[in-house]
Amino acid sequence: MGEISHISLQRLNNGAHFTFHTNVLNAIKSHTKVAKKVASMLQVYQSAFKAEDEALAISTKSFLTDEIQQADDKRDALYTGLKNSIKAFSNIPNEKTQQACKVLTQLLKDYRIDTKDQLEKETGLLINLVDDLQGKYRAEVSLLSLGDLVKSLRDANERVRIALEQRNASNSTKRLGALKKARQASDQAYGQIVKFLNAYALVEETTDYDLFIGQLNSLIVRYKREVIGQKVSAGEGGNGGTPYFPGGDSGGSEIPEAPEPMV
Repeated sequence: MGEISHISLQRLNNGAHFTFHTNVLNAIKSHTKVAKKVASMLQVYQSAFKAEDEALAISTKSFLTDEIQQADDKRDALYTGLKNSIKAFSNIPNEKTQQACKVLTQLLKDYRIDTKDQLEKETGLLINLVDDLQGKYRAEVSLLSLGDLVKSLRDANERVRIALEQRNASNSTKRLGALKKARQASDQAYGQIVKFLNAYALVEETTDYDLFIGQLNSLIVRYKREVIGQKVSAGEGGNGGTPYFPGGDSGGSEIPEAPEPMV
């Protein structure tokens, strides 16, 4: 008989922590005898993990995300409209008009703005572009009657900039604290199952849990090596290993936070 090995779950970042518990829950459900033996604890584990799933979703998607997307779509459309307008005016057989179009076309080429760029990058480039259009190249913009379009582009870009700042500020310690608390609940529920399964395997002297223990230990070894970067002994991936008990450094007060993904 063997024992489920210990893993320091607090050392996993949020994404790895989530996938680890996903894999463990799936493993438990796929082993009928194990799932039946820890049925009541499994319900607690599933509830805790659901709360972690919800907390993780909240921490990675601010209520401002949709507002940012709408403002970004608006400014992208305005920027595309600016390029198309300059291109259209270049077909007018007027020397001054064509010269203005030539100057502004080169300006846009120099900035090389891609509407698919990362949000902050595009925002910064558009701020500088609009400054040039309303300053150094004001005469060309006026000649082509693009002043209102440029102003609208500036306003839309400013809405994106402000919304991005607000979203960053809204990523408060309260939100991170909720995720931390949810992670701890998942770890505690997992730890209870591990503790009881190790005890059952020892007391009952049965091989009913050996397959599950071996698979879970293999998962633990992989996370130690690939996620935590921890050295693992040669025999730890099987049924042996140091038993896991909840508490101590098994559940975490210090949780490394994964960076919030950009939209």
